[in-house]
Amino acid sequence: MVVKVFLALVLVVLCVLSVRRRARVRALLADLPMETKPSIISAAIMELIAVAGGVYIALTAVTSFLAVEVPDRVLWMGLRFNPLAAISMLVAVVLPFTQPEPQVSLGRAQETLNRHLPGGNTRMRRTGR
Repeated sequence: MVVKVFLALVLVVLCVLSVRRRARVRALLADLPMETKPSIISAAIMELIAVAGGVYIALTAVTSFLAVEVPDRVLWMGLRFNPLAAISMLVAVVLPFTQPEPQVSLGRAQETLNRHLPGGNTRMRRTGR
């Protein structure tokens, strides 16, 4: 029981860190027009689900093409789940940590911070970093 709780906690923490990293990347690279647009967090969650879905479709196609028999459900530590879906979600959660941090200019980063943080980042304004 303790192991299940620990694994669930690790999964939640990894998902939160993955979404935060995706949101940070989106915030640094965003060119937000004046029209209504989803928040950075919701866009990061949509991207996480989209990547997991794409990986799931690719895994399903590969297993079908190679005629590999994968069970529909697996029971592991009292949890019943689809193994391809679990692998897809794991790949989607880990993916942002394997990619390099995007490089943006100081001016663009400051504009993005000013748009997303109340009052902007005063430390960046004073020091130029």
